[in-house]
Amino acid sequence: MEEIEVPRHEHPVRPFTRFLCGCCGAHCTDHERIYGGYRCNEPGCDKAFHKECAEALPEIINSFHPEHPLKLILDYSCPNACSLCQHKFGIGYSCSLCDFHIDLKCVRIPPPTENSCLHEHPLKLSHGEPSDSLEYDICGDCKTNPPPVCVVSSTTHEHQLHLVPRRMDFTCNACGTLGDRSPYFCLQCNFMIHRECIDLPRVININRHDHRISYTRRLGHGESPWKCGVCRKKVDGFYGAYASSKVPSFVVHARCATREDVWDNVELEGMPEEEVIAPFEVVDDTTIRHFSHDHNLHINKDGQILHENIVCEACVFQIGSEYFYSCKNCDFILHEKCANLPRKKRHVCSNQPLTLETVSRAATCSLCDKQHFVILE
Repeated sequence: MEEIEVPRHEHPVRPFTRFLCGCCGAHCTDHERIYGGYRCNEPGCDKAFHKECAEALPEIINSFHPEHPLKLILDYSCPNACSLCQHKFGIGYSCSLCDFHIDLKCVRIPPPTENSCLHEHPLKLSHGEPSDSLEYDICGDCKTNPPPVCVVSSTTHEHQLHLVPRRMDFTCNACGTLGDRSPYFCLQCNFMIHRECIDLPRVININRHDHRISYTRRLGHGESPWKCGVCRKKVDGFYGAYASSKVPSFVVHARCATREDVWDNVELEGMPEEEVIAPFEVVDDTTIRHFSHDHNLHINKDGQILHENIVCEACVFQIGSEYFYSCKNCDFILHEKCANLPRKKRHVCSNQPLTLETVSRAATCSLCDKQHFVILE
């Protein structure tokens, strides 16, 4: 997937056709929907940009100021006021010869037309509110930022999708949940979809599973009813969902998988899978070299019960009668199960993988608020 560089953003961004709700990274507008454009795919960075903002040219000719060329300005510290809408902006265009400024939102406004096919009189651009005498069945957001009438998204559907701008009950083919207004519809095969489900990510990681999961347009029927790995409710195999290739029984609703508290907002299609680093090297049948210790550790499976003062260096619980690894050069000792703890682990409490620490320090658990000690070293 081709990526581009955007001014004032430290990471490359990649194209998308999904509909997002949020501020454009170019600060061209207030909080609003972004109907496709470019987004950052770095962990922890959720910036998205309108296509026109990300591809903004260094110099343009604009119909609202055709006398002079306008130059792109990038200055958050000294915002200018747009000459059309009067809103202040940090990124936009300015005339170096006169006091004309225009933000990136107003740059996208089509030029005033003298020959509209919709009305017999010349039409002029107005920034005022519509007359109260007219009836409107459209929300304020869609008046100022209307959704596209047609959408082409190969990741969503093989045919062009058309907006149905009305209230109507439907079931989204992409996620299997109900909708009550303005779906996108395929004229060729009766496919219907929420605007939010257009361009769902193909391959992702979620904090409920240790392996990648992939989107499939129709899950099909398993040996027993599918159950979502997030909400634990039934998953209808007739609609789209996410599934794990490593654990075939693990499936997730499309809406559950892409929740903000479940997905890290990173799309993994085309990216190599991260190598799993084992917590130890096997020396022989009874000996390992654990990453947390400088000496070899030897397994003990003879049922030996150690003194109650001897505790595991990882979990700080008594060894008891469990199998354990011990060091012949010092007092270091680990439960066998603790020695097998993965170096990284995904957990419901965080969208980012947790790393097993090996430094002695006091810490407070984010879930139970109790203090504990990390003492592997």
